[in-house]
Amino acid sequence: MRSTFYAALRPAVILSFAVALQAPAAAATTVQVPGSYTLSLDGSDLTLTNTFSASTTQARPVSFTGIATGSRGIGILGQASGLNGTAGRFELTGSGNSTGAALVGNNGAGSTTTNGAYGNAGLFQLTNAHNTSPGVGIQTNGIDSYGLRVINTSFTDFSITHQPSGDNGGIAGYFEINNPNVQFGETAVLGINSGGEVGSGHNGRYGNAGAFVITNTNNFDSALLGKTTSVQGTGVEGDDFSTGAGGTAIFGVSVHGLSAVFTGGSGGSGTCSYDGSAGFTCPSDRNLKDHFVVADTRTILERLEAMPIYYYQMRGAALPLRYLGPTAQDFKAAFSLGGDDTKINTANEQGVALAAIKGLYEKLQQDEAKMASQDARIATLERRLSIR
Repeated sequence: MRSTFYAALRPAVILSFAVALQAPAAAATTVQVPGSYTLSLDGSDLTLTNTFSASTTQARPVSFTGIATGSRGIGILGQASGLNGTAGRFELTGSGNSTGAALVGNNGAGSTTTNGAYGNAGLFQLTNAHNTSPGVGIQTNGIDSYGLRVINTSFTDFSITHQPSGDNGGIAGYFEINNPNVQFGETAVLGINSGGEVGSGHNGRYGNAGAFVITNTNNFDSALLGKTTSVQGTGVEGDDFSTGAGGTAIFGVSVHGLSAVFTGGSGGSGTCSYDGSAGFTCPSDRNLKDHFVVADTRTILERLEAMPIYYYQMRGAALPLRYLGPTAQDFKAAFSLGGDDTKINTANEQGVALAAIKGLYEKLQQDEAKMASQDARIATLERRLSIR
């Protein structure tokens, strides 16, 4: 069998050499190529190996180099058409190679004074619309290794909302869905963790599906920022689909600060926060309010007295807990507060309770004054009767 390794994979591709091997298909053949390279053929596998010794003065010996000078040239093209074939494979096998990389992509093209889109350092693309596999599959078996680690050390801001300026840092990872035909449920970033023991009695902390951490104590930005510009979009959504009780859709922890902060919305510019105390802290600043009208607390008391109060349970609840309170429909009918008759704003509920308490106090004061007046009249009548 005669196998020929050609220098030109495409017209615009330039390689340093061309070698012809003459060997039986079943026998392994090795040829020493000028420049400390070894080209070997074992059956149908063609391997190019760098044979530089550790003492060589060459700074970065290269085992395989492809150079493209055309406008759309390809330096190295690997194609596999067989079942389960691999178009390209890069491995590190040296036990002492602690900082090497199996694959490095470097793009130094473009202007050094003008910002612009000058191409990617690496691009992996699926062109088959029916292919449901990942564009990039990354796997690690190391104890403390990373499946994917992205580091940005630039001082240029390539964020979504800011123009390049000052000493702003770049983005370490950018994930985008830019398809107008995208269907519901598509995700720009998906993290899945299936690790840990499975079975009864083996619950434990087996790592996160995704972790965003800021380690600089002087950095006041968010470890995770969720943003949406759509009419009904959601900046951050937490879903828990665990089959048993105890899962958490969103979990916030703070040692010295606030574990949750919610700011603004269609109802105003207020901010509610939770700091680990008995409840949320929400704004009631006079400067955030207008159109004041003094409430008729006696009327509110009378309407509250007429409104039904129930014990109830929530449908679909994992635990049959009992609650006490009104329905949103009865609350809306009694006080005409809030946006619709399916929800109760806690501020309105608290306001009604406070107003009713005040109205009850005013009624008690009025009743006590009336009783005191009656007691005085009775005492006067008793004195007149005693004189007779």
